[in-house]
Amino acid sequence: MYKFIIIVGLIISPFSGKIFSDDKIPIKKSQSQIDEINELKNKIHRLFSQLNKDRHIPVITAKRLKRTIKDPNIILVDVRNSDEMEVSILPNAISRREFEKKYANQNLSAKKVIVYCTVGERSGRYVETMNKQFPNMYNLIGGILAWSLVNGEFYKKEKNGENIPTKDAHTHSREWNYLNPTYNAVY
Repeated sequence: MYKFIIIVGLIISPFSGKIFSDDKIPIKKSQSQIDEINELKNKIHRLFSQLNKDRHIPVITAKRLKRTIKDPNIILVDVRNSDEMEVSILPNAISRREFEKKYANQNLSAKKVIVYCTVGERSGRYVETMNKQFPNMYNLIGGILAWSLVNGEFYKKEKNGENIPTKDAHTHSREWNYLNPTYNAVY
Protein backbone atom coordinates (compact mmCIF):
# COMPACT_ATOMS: atom_id res chain seq x y z
CA MET A 1 0.00 0.00 0.00
CA TYR A 2 2.77 2.47 0.91
CA LYS A 3 4.56 1.76 -2.39
CA PHE A 4 1.33 2.64 -4.24
CA ILE A 5 0.99 5.97 -2.39
CA ILE A 6 4.61 6.87 -3.06
CA ILE A 7 4.29 5.99 -6.77
CA VAL A 8 1.05 8.00 -7.11
CA GLY A 9 2.72 10.89 -5.25
CA LEU A 10 5.67 10.84 -7.65
CA ILE A 11 3.34 10.81 -10.66
CA ILE A 12 1.15 13.67 -9.40
CA SER A 13 3.86 15.89 -7.90
CA PRO A 14 5.30 17.21 -11.20
CA PHE A 15 1.79 18.41 -12.14
CA SER A 16 0.83 19.79 -8.75
CA GLY A 17 1.90 23.29 -9.74
CA LYS A 18 -0.72 23.31 -12.47
CA ILE A 19 -3.42 21.42 -10.65
CA PHE A 20 -3.28 23.30 -7.37
CA SER A 21 -2.19 26.76 -8.54
CA ASP A 22 -4.38 29.80 -9.07
CA ASP A 23 -4.46 29.25 -12.83
CA LYS A 24 -7.65 30.59 -14.31
CA ILE A 25 -10.05 27.77 -15.01
CA PRO A 26 -12.97 28.69 -17.26
CA ILE A 27 -16.09 28.72 -15.14
CA LYS A 28 -19.47 28.55 -16.77
CA LYS A 29 -21.84 31.23 -15.59
CA SER A 30 -25.21 30.26 -14.27
CA GLN A 31 -28.31 31.53 -16.04
CA SER A 32 -29.01 33.88 -13.12
CA GLN A 33 -25.51 35.40 -13.46
CA ILE A 34 -26.03 35.86 -17.20
CA ASP A 35 -29.43 37.45 -16.55
CA GLU A 36 -27.91 39.80 -13.95
CA ILE A 37 -25.17 40.93 -16.35
CA ASN A 38 -27.73 41.45 -19.13
CA GLU A 39 -29.92 43.55 -16.81
CA LEU A 40 -26.88 45.65 -15.85
CA LYS A 41 -26.03 46.11 -19.56
CA ASN A 42 -29.58 47.34 -20.19
CA LYS A 43 -29.44 49.80 -17.28
CA ILE A 44 -26.08 51.17 -18.41
CA HIS A 45 -27.25 51.50 -22.01
CA ARG A 46 -30.41 53.37 -20.95
CA LEU A 47 -28.42 55.72 -18.71
CA PHE A 48 -25.78 56.34 -21.39
CA SER A 49 -28.48 56.99 -24.00
CA GLN A 50 -30.35 59.45 -21.76
CA LEU A 51 -27.20 61.39 -20.91
CA ASN A 52 -26.00 61.56 -24.53
CA LYS A 53 -29.28 61.84 -26.43
CA ASP A 54 -28.38 65.12 -28.17
CA ARG A 55 -24.77 64.23 -28.99
CA HIS A 56 -23.64 63.04 -32.38
CA ILE A 57 -20.12 61.84 -31.69
CA PRO A 58 -18.07 58.73 -32.48
CA VAL A 59 -18.39 55.95 -29.90
CA ILE A 60 -16.75 52.63 -29.12
CA THR A 61 -18.07 49.68 -27.13
CA ALA A 62 -16.27 48.19 -24.14
CA LYS A 63 -16.14 44.84 -25.91
CA ARG A 64 -14.36 46.33 -28.92
CA LEU A 65 -11.99 48.32 -26.72
CA LYS A 66 -11.08 45.18 -24.78
CA ARG A 67 -10.16 43.42 -28.07
CA THR A 68 -7.93 46.30 -29.18
CA ILE A 69 -6.64 47.78 -25.92
CA LYS A 70 -3.05 46.63 -26.49
CA ASP A 71 -2.89 48.44 -29.82
CA PRO A 72 -0.05 51.00 -29.50
CA ASN A 73 -2.11 53.47 -31.55
CA ILE A 74 -4.76 53.78 -28.84
CA ILE A 75 -4.62 56.58 -26.29
CA LEU A 76 -6.96 56.17 -23.31
CA VAL A 77 -8.07 59.39 -21.63
CA ASP A 78 -9.84 59.39 -18.26
CA VAL A 79 -11.89 62.57 -17.73
CA ARG A 80 -13.08 61.71 -14.20
CA ASN A 81 -11.89 63.78 -11.26
CA SER A 82 -8.72 62.89 -9.38
CA ASP A 83 -10.59 61.26 -6.46
CA GLU A 84 -12.22 58.83 -8.88
CA MET A 85 -8.96 58.16 -10.71
CA GLU A 86 -7.17 57.45 -7.42
CA VAL A 87 -9.46 54.45 -6.93
CA SER A 88 -8.66 52.92 -10.33
CA ILE A 89 -8.04 53.58 -14.01
CA LEU A 90 -8.15 51.53 -17.20
CA PRO A 91 -4.84 50.06 -18.43
CA ASN A 92 -2.35 52.78 -19.43
CA ALA A 93 -4.94 55.56 -19.19
CA ILE A 94 -3.88 59.17 -18.76
CA SER A 95 -5.80 62.08 -17.31
CA ARG A 96 -7.37 64.81 -19.41
CA ARG A 97 -4.69 67.24 -18.22
CA GLU A 98 -1.90 64.84 -19.20
CA PHE A 99 -3.49 64.34 -22.61
CA GLU A 100 -3.85 68.07 -23.27
CA LYS A 101 -0.30 68.79 -22.11
CA LYS A 102 1.28 65.97 -24.11
CA TYR A 103 -0.79 66.06 -27.32
CA ALA A 104 -2.12 69.64 -27.59
CA ASN A 105 -0.28 70.53 -30.79
CA GLN A 106 0.24 67.09 -32.30
CA ASN A 107 -1.34 65.47 -35.29
CA LEU A 108 -2.94 62.30 -33.96
CA SER A 109 -4.48 61.08 -37.22
CA ALA A 110 -2.68 57.72 -36.84
CA LYS A 111 -4.05 57.27 -33.32
CA LYS A 112 -7.45 56.50 -31.81
CA VAL A 113 -8.22 58.50 -28.72
CA ILE A 114 -10.70 56.72 -26.45
CA VAL A 115 -12.22 58.90 -23.73
CA TYR A 116 -14.07 57.51 -20.73
CA CYS A 117 -15.69 58.40 -17.42
CA THR A 118 -18.14 56.50 -15.21
CA VAL A 119 -20.94 56.00 -17.74
CA GLY A 120 -20.05 58.23 -20.71
CA GLU A 121 -21.65 61.62 -20.04
CA ARG A 122 -18.57 63.66 -19.06
CA SER A 123 -16.48 61.87 -21.67
CA GLY A 124 -19.24 62.56 -24.23
CA ARG A 125 -19.05 66.29 -23.47
CA TYR A 126 -15.27 66.18 -23.79
CA VAL A 127 -15.36 64.33 -27.12
CA GLU A 128 -17.97 66.79 -28.39
CA THR A 129 -15.72 69.73 -27.43
CA MET A 130 -12.49 68.23 -28.78
CA ASN A 131 -13.78 66.43 -31.87
CA LYS A 132 -12.90 69.23 -34.29
CA GLN A 133 -9.28 69.14 -33.17
CA PHE A 134 -9.20 65.33 -32.83
CA PRO A 135 -11.71 63.73 -35.24
CA ASN A 136 -10.40 60.30 -34.24
CA MET A 137 -11.66 60.70 -30.66
CA TYR A 138 -14.28 58.23 -29.39
CA ASN A 139 -16.52 58.07 -26.34
CA LEU A 140 -16.55 54.73 -24.47
CA ILE A 141 -20.20 53.66 -24.31
CA GLY A 142 -21.07 52.97 -20.68
CA GLY A 143 -17.65 54.03 -19.39
CA ILE A 144 -16.10 52.05 -16.56
CA LEU A 145 -19.45 50.46 -15.77
CA ALA A 146 -19.57 48.78 -19.20
CA TRP A 147 -15.85 48.02 -18.95
CA SER A 148 -16.53 45.97 -15.81
CA LEU A 149 -19.20 43.95 -17.63
CA VAL A 150 -16.63 42.71 -20.15
CA ASN A 151 -14.32 41.83 -17.23
CA GLY A 152 -11.93 44.62 -18.15
CA GLU A 153 -8.87 45.22 -16.01
CA PHE A 154 -8.61 48.11 -13.57
CA TYR A 155 -5.39 49.45 -12.07
CA LYS A 156 -4.55 51.61 -9.10
CA LYS A 157 -1.67 53.98 -9.68
CA GLU A 158 0.75 53.82 -6.75
CA LYS A 159 2.76 56.82 -5.56
CA ASN A 160 5.88 55.33 -7.17
CA GLY A 161 4.06 55.37 -10.55
CA GLU A 162 3.53 51.61 -10.67
CA ASN A 163 0.09 50.34 -11.70
CA ILE A 164 -1.28 47.59 -9.46
CA PRO A 165 -4.31 45.46 -10.52
CA THR A 166 -7.43 46.15 -8.47
CA LYS A 167 -11.07 45.10 -8.39
CA ASP A 168 -12.13 48.54 -7.09
CA ALA A 169 -13.94 51.02 -9.31
CA HIS A 170 -15.46 54.40 -8.49
CA THR A 171 -19.11 54.41 -9.57
CA HIS A 172 -19.76 58.13 -9.00
CA SER A 173 -22.73 57.36 -6.73
CA ARG A 174 -24.56 54.48 -5.07
CA GLU A 175 -27.39 54.90 -7.61
CA TRP A 176 -24.98 54.29 -10.48
CA ASN A 177 -23.54 51.08 -9.06
CA TYR A 178 -24.09 48.98 -12.16
CA LEU A 179 -20.71 47.29 -11.88
CA ASN A 180 -20.18 43.65 -12.57
CA PRO A 181 -20.75 42.06 -9.12
CA THR A 182 -17.19 40.66 -9.14
CA TYR A 183 -15.87 44.23 -8.74
CA ASN A 184 -15.98 46.46 -5.66
CA ALA A 185 -17.92 49.71 -5.94
CA VAL A 186 -16.42 52.81 -4.34
CA TYR A 187 -18.52 55.99 -4.01
